[in-house]
Amino acid sequence: MNPSFGQEWSFGPRINFPKSLNSTLTTVEVTQITLSLGGANQSPPVQWGAFARYDNLRFFALGEATIGKFSQISYINTAGVGFSAGFTNRMVGLNVQAGAKVLPWLRLFGGLGYQHQNWDNNTWNRQADEYQKRLDDQKPPNFYETEYRDRIRINRLFGATGNAYRPNILTGQAGLGVDIGGLTVDLAYRQSLTPLLDGIPTATGTLLARQHFGSYVLTVGYRLFPLRSHLLALRQNKAYERVKRDIPSYRNEFHGSVGLLGEDIGSAFIYENRYTRYLKRRFGLMAGLNVMRLYEDFETGFLPKHYNAYQLVTGVRILPLYSRRHTIGFSAGPTLTYESGIRSSSGGSRTINGITYRTVNWRDYSRQEGVKINFQVMLDYHFAATDRLILGPWLRINGRDYGSFGVQTGYRF
Repeated sequence: MNPSFGQEWSFGPRINFPKSLNSTLTTVEVTQITLSLGGANQSPPVQWGAFARYDNLRFFALGEATIGKFSQISYINTAGVGFSAGFTNRMVGLNVQAGAKVLPWLRLFGGLGYQHQNWDNNTWNRQADEYQKRLDDQKPPNFYETEYRDRIRINRLFGATGNAYRPNILTGQAGLGVDIGGLTVDLAYRQSLTPLLDGIPTATGTLLARQHFGSYVLTVGYRLFPLRSHLLALRQNKAYERVKRDIPSYRNEFHGSVGLLGEDIGSAFIYENRYTRYLKRRFGLMAGLNVMRLYEDFETGFLPKHYNAYQLVTGVRILPLYSRRHTIGFSAGPTLTYESGIRSSSGGSRTINGITYRTVNWRDYSRQEGVKINFQVMLDYHFAATDRLILGPWLRINGRDYGSFGVQTGYRF
């Protein structure tokens, strides 16, 4: 009997990968300033958590706690300045869901959730104070004075907007899930039930602005307990014994992969090769070398960027699904990254003598160079064209809160 069809409690870790966050697009006009809040295709950061699940013959219930970050994007346009800004803050979430087991391995569910964000907007007020200090102390020419006053108004407005975002939100979700042994994979659509924003209080009155959000969430978890059902059952599983008898056991696996780095703005091309040494049929150690290259300029419609990143990826590799033609792999471990290049922080437009120029703001941190250590997790699927040649898609999320995806081919021996 499939353990998910039994009557039992199970516990384990879960990782949420929110994708394509869509916020209600709200536009506010404030004395020659256009403030646009939200929009489509934002890339929310990864959320980490743990879950407890109860199963009986046909139904299940699950509770989940997560930590991570939550972000919103806003856009400002005036006659002299235009740029975007993000509000990214720590988030704690609680979710409950219940549903039916349509098949032993397929679940349909719905549920409710709560998330709390700690919005910190002191940065905007500090920047406004800094521009005010420049006006008071430096007495700049009229051209800079106009820019500084615009910046002060914009930063004050951003600060008021951030303060207006609600810290506590109720959400609803619906989706489907798949159980493969102890591995659980869920795909759900999550929608805010209470508004994230309902008015922006300012010194001159409350601006009418109302905002909701929704996103698709891919969740990967593993049922660690009870051990007898999920970790030790393979020893007594006749199908797995047949797999061990009929399918060759490979000790080595080599991959060549290409893919794209997904960001809010733009993307980067990735090439990597990876080697895995299997200590057992479904468990091994892996290491890989990645090269990422990004080049963008005004002609591509993005802000100027040009950098290369070289990565050493290491970790453990587990195969939750293993058959002659199909495997699902899960890898996790530290990544050492060296970056070299430049990337601009923001930009806009400025009109001088009736001519509008596009502008770019450079900061000390625009120069990208140095070594960083992140933690990455990867999920991939293989189809074996022959017993040795494999190919399929892959998805990786790392500690810098962006994801990469692509296709890979490999050889095992």
